[in-house]
Amino acid sequence: MVNYKLVVNDSGYRVGDDGSVWTRLKRFGLGNGGGVLYIEGADWRILLPTKHHSGHLYVSIRGVRRYVHQLVLEAFVGPRPEGMESRHFPDRDPANNRVENLSWGTHQQNIRDQKVHGTDNSGERNGQVKLTASMVKQ
Repeated sequence: MVNYKLVVNDSGYRVGDDGSVWTRLKRFGLGNGGGVLYIEGADWRILLPTKHHSGHLYVSIRGVRRYVHQLVLEAFVGPRPEGMESRHFPDRDPANNRVENLSWGTHQQNIRDQKVHGTDNSGERNGQVKLTASMVKQ
């Protein structure tokens, strides 16, 4: 079962611990004087995220790009501690925004995570490399 919490500082949106982001549906009806009246509904509609070139997912909330992993962390873990950044671990997939795959961590932890996952930019994976391992052996 998915748990939901309101997006921090914006009750018109909610986020699920599965990484889903939702917006309130806006319904309109006729007021007593015949004018259009806005009714704040309890119905929700899921937002379809966009994939950034880095693989991270984001949604637009009131015209501002918000990364889904940060919304999940803020809602379920708490505000970002000073000097910390978000990390995807143990799963390296940046589109996996389930709360159990996210945590606040240091930049050094993120660097170590890259080495564990083999996604760091060292050795032959570096775009500036001049020699491969086989060339060095020769």
